Amino acid sequence: MQPLPSLDGLIEHMETVQRSRDAVLSESRRIIAACSRTIIRIHQGKDDEAQQMLERVRPQLRALQKQVMPQVRHYAITAEQEYVEALALHSIVSQNAIPSLEEAGVMPESYILGMLDCVGELKRFMLDCIRSDRPEQANYAFDTMEGLYEGLYPFAAYDAVLKESRRKLDVGRITLESSRAIITEENRRRHMTAKICGAGDGI
Repeated sequence: MQPLPSLDGLIEHMETVQRSRDAVLSESRRIIAACSRTIIRIHQGKDDEAQQMLERVRPQLRALQKQVMPQVRHYAITAEQEYVEALALHSIVSQNAIPSLEEAGVMPESYILGMLDCVGELKRFMLDCIRSDRPEQANYAFDTMEGLYEGLYPFAAYDAVLKESRRKLDVGRITLESSRAIITEENRRRHMTAKICGAGDGI
């Protein structure tokens, strides 16, 4: 039997790929945790602190992107999508423009999935606004959520190459419809309260 050529070189190559994968997963966990903490700060209304946290995460993500080998690039998707989710949520809550793909600086797959995840966080923000009597912000959150879902819906056709997109869209649709019922009822309640108070003032 003839020996296979270059096996030593191939083993060395695979060892390098394995180390790259392990490094990406390890750093991704740190980035994901930081993004989760950032989202918590956003919901707590600590916008300045959230902005500072995003500014600290950004160079971490860029360093990860530079060191990752092409063979394991897909392992960085989760970290990128968590960053997109936190970045988009902070922009929306601050009523700034939603960052573009180029501004986020991530893979297209990460951008789409991160935006889909943002829909659920917007419902949470909308509910917080209703509880704290901020109707205009609640309606803004719902309108943005609806716009995101409608814009992202066409990507359901690419579920074979964009894993989780159809499932996330299904979750987004349910979230949107439940949010629509809540915001509609809240607006109706406020309208009725205003009419009753107005009638009382005229007595």
